[in-house]
Amino acid sequence: MARIYYVYYLLILIFCLISPPIYPQESNKKAEAKLHFEKGVNFMKEKNYDAALLEFQYAYELLPNPLVLFNIGMCLKEKLRYADAVGVFKRVISESGVSIDKGLKSDVEKIIGDLQNYVGYIVIEGDYPDARLYIDDTLIGNLPFKDPIPVDIGKHRLEVTREGYKKFERSIVVRSNEEIRIPILLERIVNYGRISISSSVPNAIIEIDNEKMGSGTVTANLPEGEHRINVMADGYREFSCIETIKPDQEKKVNAYLLPEPPPSKIEVKINTPKATLRLDGKEKTSPPISIWGVKSGTHTIEVKKEGMMPISANIDIQGGQEIYLDVELNKESHNLQKHWFWISLSLSIASYIGSLLYYINERDIYNNLENYSADRRERAIREGEDAKKMSTVLFFTGAGLTATTITLYFFTDFSPPKPSIYNIRFSNLNIQKPRDCYSQSVENMRVSGEGK
Repeated sequence: MARIYYVYYLLILIFCLISPPIYPQESNKKAEAKLHFEKGVNFMKEKNYDAALLEFQYAYELLPNPLVLFNIGMCLKEKLRYADAVGVFKRVISESGVSIDKGLKSDVEKIIGDLQNYVGYIVIEGDYPDARLYIDDTLIGNLPFKDPIPVDIGKHRLEVTREGYKKFERSIVVRSNEEIRIPILLERIVNYGRISISSSVPNAIIEIDNEKMGSGTVTANLPEGEHRINVMADGYREFSCIETIKPDQEKKVNAYLLPEPPPSKIEVKINTPKATLRLDGKEKTSPPISIWGVKSGTHTIEVKKEGMMPISANIDIQGGQEIYLDVELNKESHNLQKHWFWISLSLSIASYIGSLLYYINERDIYNNLENYSADRRERAIREGEDAKKMSTVLFFTGAGLTATTITLYFFTDFSPPKPSIYNIRFSNLNIQKPRDCYSQSVENMRVSGEGK
């Protein structure tokens, strides 16, 4: 330990000599940092480590220097804050870099090794942005934490706070070199209001958020926010609305149910026999057909027949209507596709052009035979014969493609396909407009208890 205390007295000199160059305008700051550093050393001699720690920390703030961190670490060690001391001593080595004195580095590494036996680690598992972690009432930082958090061995109290959530608290005991994993689960703070629902039909079923709550009249405590109200009774239209619940508020909802409108009738006529008719996915008898007892709402009618273009219609039925649906199915096109005609025509034209070019080349060769030497004349004659063959081949290829093109012309339908169509007629429309959702709110009503 003699060597360690020897370092205390040399740090003033080292601090002054190794400090970065100071410009004239920073001389006052350097002098003030040196003054606080000297005070810290004097306090350490007196074993007043609290005061020494404050002086060293202030000196480091004025003039950051890794050597000052050594004395800060020693103060923390003497105050039994081993985890903090280990972190500071590691900073001494990292901030000094390659310029650190070998003897000082050896001493720091030895101290770190000795203090590791007094340190454990806490691993925080949880990802709550902006949530704050406190250990023994000291703010550590905001979640999430990627690395384990070093702490002194012994008992510790953890707190995690986040706005809108209940405080997470846990007491733990950390042993030497132990790593404890703490899963963080925050519970949202829920404020409740009250809702009272009454129906104009005594035995109507009342649902809140698709959960059956009772019949006739229901009172429930609900968490703040939007909630869907459904009121149902046989022979009546369903009542549905969305109510917003606020804390300490009572809301009253009066649901007026209207009788279901009389069922509707759908009459379907199709221009071709043996077609298949489906209403909402269910197959009906072959048209023409009359479908009775169709309830109000949106229904899908599909008509299909092999070889015909199918048709599908969505019909909005409001009740008490007669709907007449006339369907005209048109045949699917079995003609060859248009692009085959155009491909054949293009190839035939290309063949004729190629044949013409080879013919011109052949004529040019024979017309210039007198200008060639004997050896060149023989090669020219062979080239002319080859050109003649190619011209003939391409000509007959073009002729064959022309015949194919003419054939495709008669079997290709160039007009766009005619789709199947339908026409809808409505009659006897007799619909009552449903009444709105009536509700009223009572403010400043204290609500107790949780749940529905």
